[in-house]
Amino acid sequence: MTSLYDSGRTSRLLSIGVLSLAILLAGGGVWGYLSIRDSRPVLDPESLCPMDGPRSRTVMLLDVSDALSEKQRAAMDRLLSDLRDPETSGARMMEAGLPGGARYVEPYSELVAYSLREETAAQKPFLRVCNPGNPDDMTIGGELTASKRRLAARWESFGRQVQDAFDAKSEADSLPNSPVLETISLIIQREAPSLAVRASGGGIPVRLIIFSDMLQHSQTLSQFRELPTWDDLSQGTRYADLRSDLSEISIVIYYLQRPQYARVQTPQHFHWWREAIAKMNGRLVYMEPL
Repeated sequence: MTSLYDSGRTSRLLSIGVLSLAILLAGGGVWGYLSIRDSRPVLDPESLCPMDGPRSRTVMLLDVSDALSEKQRAAMDRLLSDLRDPETSGARMMEAGLPGGARYVEPYSELVAYSLREETAAQKPFLRVCNPGNPDDMTIGGELTASKRRLAARWESFGRQVQDAFDAKSEADSLPNSPVLETISLIIQREAPSLAVRASGGGIPVRLIIFSDMLQHSQTLSQFRELPTWDDLSQGTRYADLRSDLSEISIVIYYLQRPQYARVQTPQHFHWWREAIAKMNGRLVYMEPL
């Protein structure tokens, strides 16, 4: 026969056990939250980039020397949306069997954007910002509300900076020159790790997205006058400023077709650029005519 004493003792032990389990679970949740919070890098308040540098870099070269057609504008809007959409991340595209379709700027990675200008040496990026992490991707139930609010504010700032910057640069700006190759060379020198570092497998990954009619027009080379072979370009010093080593650089080209330049934008011109990227050791992910 169970005594009242034994029943009370059992009840107390059960209560202590439940309380201990609750404390253990709560402690585990706090530890999990603190571990994840501490694994996040400290971000610069303006650029939203990690103080120790971005994890990768996407560089965009935007050429709006002529007005965009409705189709081209829609393609650019879609691209800007995809840059911020986790559904176009490398992991999601791999799951879908489309590894070359990744366009998302991953968390703690940097988006840098240049607009084609006549004076190459004066080129400066009009946007430099990092993805601070999308609050919708947070899966830990124990995240503090204040922390999630800060992350949401940073995410909104990232999206706003991208959209506002491109809206300001999307109006046609007629230029006498279009130094596409020179600008690519400048971007690689500024934004990519050195060739030695890339060759050794070091440095952050770099992706270059070009949104342009790809009509090279400068004092060194104008495709309105000639379309030399890359064997010619590799000889002598005349074309030295046009050549870049794109080793370990992923390249995406949106080839903007413009009726007024149909005489120059031939199939030969399109394939010339495919060969150009290969000759400069770049990895052309895809080249889409628009």
